[in-house]
Amino acid sequence: MQIINNRITRNRRNQQVRLKKPEYFAHKLQVFSKLFQNSKNQDQNKIRFNQINEVSLYYLFSIFNKMVNVENLISFNFDLSTFKIKDQGLSIFCQGIKNCLQLQQISLNLNYTEVQQEGIKLLCQTLKKFQFINNLDINIGGNQIDNETIEHMGVMVRSFSELNSLTFSFSSNQLNIEGLVILTEQISKCLELEQLYLSFKENQFGDEGIANFAKQISKCRKLKKLNLQLEYTNVGDIGLQYLCLGLNEISTFESLEISISLNGQIGLQNLPVQAYKYLTSLTMQHIEKQVDQKFLKLMHDNLKNYHNLSALKMFMSKLQIDVNGVIKISEGISSCQNLKTLYIQSNFSSIKKQGALKLSQEISKCKNLKELFISMKYCDIGDFVENGLYKATSHLPHLLSLIILAQGEIQNIKRKYLKLKRLVKFVFFK
Repeated sequence: MQIINNRITRNRRNQQVRLKKPEYFAHKLQVFSKLFQNSKNQDQNKIRFNQINEVSLYYLFSIFNKMVNVENLISFNFDLSTFKIKDQGLSIFCQGIKNCLQLQQISLNLNYTEVQQEGIKLLCQTLKKFQFINNLDINIGGNQIDNETIEHMGVMVRSFSELNSLTFSFSSNQLNIEGLVILTEQISKCLELEQLYLSFKENQFGDEGIANFAKQISKCRKLKKLNLQLEYTNVGDIGLQYLCLGLNEISTFESLEISISLNGQIGLQNLPVQAYKYLTSLTMQHIEKQVDQKFLKLMHDNLKNYHNLSALKMFMSKLQIDVNGVIKISEGISSCQNLKTLYIQSNFSSIKKQGALKLSQEISKCKNLKELFISMKYCDIGDFVENGLYKATSHLPHLLSLIILAQGEIQNIKRKYLKLKRLVKFVFFK
């Protein structure tokens, strides 16, 4: 695999982007062209242009399309995120890749690029010509996308008869129930779809929207894995119940990964029993500073039911929680015996040393843990990192990665943890 990276430096004072000279791009592409022509496995080559400004797009693609056998590319990864290329830049992109008709995998990041309906419509028309697509990943977050634009994307996806994996990110847009229904109606017609990743963060469609989504997605009879990012979507327990019931209609379904924002409407309660069967990854973002005992008991009891959970991420910064609350959450975590990845962020919280030590004791019971991330910056936790957490990690035989963000004497802590020679990755930030 050959990768071309166009590095861009930023002037911190005036925030103006300084692009490298056009000759730099020409040189990079000419070097790649020679490598590409000499490659024995041309159909396996991948190209990645990373962070390219609109000014350079036309120049880059004019060189790119002069490469020998460029039409044999099967994978393309293009990142334009944060660059305001607008519809004109996206049009140049579409013109540039039009001859790559053998593409099977496309990844395109248009996050915060100010593209609008006409640009997305042209993109969809271009991609529909690629009949061999089996893996599609498009991020159009932060672009004020409307329902009509969503419909164009849905129709495009439906045209890929061999589509196996689909990733769409619509974060920070204005997607409502109507747009969600339009999209999922089209996705449900992808009969070969096995993996689906959808990010709807910061879109408001609530329980009714997710209930409609579940009804449509249950038609994907070969679906095995679903990853949903639902932070700040106003989805509550009722919506999650409908989601689980819909997924239960799919006989091939194996794995659900979900990210949610915990508030008064979400306690992960009354979920159907099948939710416990296939929930493999759970990310919880606490958005309220206060939690009551009823909520903590629900967290404690429900975590104990997630026997297949392999990844748990809990973001609890600024959460006002007492020692008893920490104990309940900690005991819930330790009951997840299949955990391999655990993220706990509790910056600025009132967890205190006693609660932190209890947390470390319970973590030591997760014997299958491979990756641990702990962030407790600006918390009164005493020598928790140097002693309590160290003792806990020494009892985790499979731990390979440990990242700690907390206070403490850097040299003493690093010296101590490096004795755990099985760690492949160890990072400590004071």
